[in-house]
Amino acid sequence: MRLCRFFVVVAVLAGCGVSKPSQNELEMVLLQQELRFSAVIDKIEKYRTENGHYPSDLQAVSDVAFTSVDLPAQFKTLRTAPAHYEVARDRSFFRVTYGISDAEDYELHASSSYLSFENRWNIGHHVERFPHVEAKYFGARYQQGHSSESLSLTITSLLEAATANSAYPCRNLWADWIEKALGAGAPQHLGSPSLPVVGETKFYTTRDNKAAYAVVIDRKIFSPMKTPLPFVVGIFEWRLENTAWAVVQRCDSSS
Repeated sequence: MRLCRFFVVVAVLAGCGVSKPSQNELEMVLLQQELRFSAVIDKIEKYRTENGHYPSDLQAVSDVAFTSVDLPAQFKTLRTAPAHYEVARDRSFFRVTYGISDAEDYELHASSSYLSFENRWNIGHHVERFPHVEAKYFGARYQQGHSSESLSLTITSLLEAATANSAYPCRNLWADWIEKALGAGAPQHLGSPSLPVVGETKFYTTRDNKAAYAVVIDRKIFSPMKTPLPFVVGIFEWRLENTAWAVVQRCDSSS
């Protein structure tokens, strides 16, 4: 009797089963939407041409609105992630992202994102948090020209990235984030006063040598790892007119 019931259940499920998409099929759905979303990109670029910078939000752009993602009828479990506009803190570039996911499988999702300085759409499984995108962008500018503005923007972006999932202002700021954005730095900075802390330090200076940031690093073993990981414990700023280093932010690596 139990065996009969089992076959009945299987037969019912087979008859009304829901088709599951593949990762490739999800990405193809997003690819088919690009032309519609690119119309929004054109209006944002027009705003920049007329104003010299990108809008702080899309409410400033006349006659612009995100359309919804068209979902294939055969995939009943698909859901959309609302289209999202993000602009750099100096309004020099922006990103638009929209996505699609399976309500019954958290690993099945895809996103399409447009970065204005790349001038193209990218489709993939994950989208990098925007403060990290900013840090790499401004950091690349700093490494090219060592300007004070680029250095300050990079540090601010990195500190925002370190607030993820935490109310604490700087938690788990890893040393490799700093190096990926700003480069290796210098082991010392001549002409500035002594730092108020002792430890491994990386110095990043401006091209005119009138300002510098000091990134103080500690190392700790995080279970189950066997080797210590370097993390930032504090960032300090010095400018030529100052007689001491100023604390920008102290950080920790607690969970």
